[in-house]
Amino acid sequence: MAERPIDRIIRLLRGKVPLEEVPRRWKRIGDVLILREMNLPEEKKLMVGKAFSEVLGVNCVLERGRTLGRERNPRHRVIIGNPETVHRENGCLFKLDVSKLTFSPGNFYERSRIPLLVNNGERVLDMFAGVGQFSIPIAKLSSPKEVVSIEINPLAFNYLKENIKINKVEGIVKAFLGDSSEIVPSLQGKFHRVIMGYLNPERKFIDAMSEKVSLGSVIHYHFTAHNREMPRKISEVLEEFRGSGLKTEVQYLRSVKTYSPGVKHYALDLEVVGWSRSMREQ
Repeated sequence: MAERPIDRIIRLLRGKVPLEEVPRRWKRIGDVLILREMNLPEEKKLMVGKAFSEVLGVNCVLERGRTLGRERNPRHRVIIGNPETVHRENGCLFKLDVSKLTFSPGNFYERSRIPLLVNNGERVLDMFAGVGQFSIPIAKLSSPKEVVSIEINPLAFNYLKENIKINKVEGIVKAFLGDSSEIVPSLQGKFHRVIMGYLNPERKFIDAMSEKVSLGSVIHYHFTAHNREMPRKISEVLEEFRGSGLKTEVQYLRSVKTYSPGVKHYALDLEVVGWSRSMREQ
């Protein structure tokens, strides 16, 4: 039987570092690996990083750090290598610095699913575009008329622009740098589909988007909830949209991944079915 990668890593590190500190799980983005925090001195962490790099064939190994700020940017520590990589997924290329920007492997299913839903000629609004995780697959794998992508983080925005060029979707994706709650009201026309991939967005983002959808528009909303909060949490989300003037119905609900003990990340598709206050389509 072939030796498992983790068994080979353990063999390489045996007698050099406390084996209980060697991570048994990891995340891989492109040729960058993210390990959990380790209670080891720097020289021992370097040994671990080199072992993982050798066995798994990656150019960079990171130690997971905290996620900070309203942009929820990670602050992973580089153990070895260059954290800038090109991640390949669904025929799309995503260049990013994994030590400073979020790209969750756990969202793969949602990034694969949504392009399949987009109809020909749709206008799509991506309010928290990141490096293009949703915008680029939609533009490349579907046939939308336009994808408007908004990102507040200058570093992520620069990668977003580069990824638009790498994937040759310049004629479809229009990128804007700034706060989507401020940019969206100035956009012209209505959108058939809105991506709200940022977890638990503030009410101001829903308010901004509410004037830019029509009957039948679909909103892809992401949130977290403790197991004991469901299904009450769904009612709270619907009420929040109602407070912004939109009557919506649930079309899809899926647990994306575990967010923290007892808490899960959910994806929710809502269809606009009416108005809860006087709103006239323009």
